[in-house]
Amino acid sequence: MRFRKSKDVKASIGAATRASEEAAGRLAETRDLLAVQQERARNERATLIASLKRLRAANNLSKMILDTVERESGGPGETGGATH
Repeated sequence: MRFRKSKDVKASIGAATRASEEAAGRLAETRDLLAVQQERARNERATLIASLKRLRAANNLSKMILDTVERESGGPGETGGATH
């Protein structure tokens, strides 16, 4: 009887070891996928920041052009005069 229990324990240990190794493999795959996703997210964030900077620059340029046009025309509006 003792021999049988020992075999059962060894089989259980073997099964647990295999399950643990499989879980470790899945964890490593998940970690690798997460690293790829994080790199993509960093790249996307950098792209978005660059786009935002370009938009801000374009907005500032538009404001400067509008200010120049208003100044040269004597004020806001198409008539060239003050509206208040």
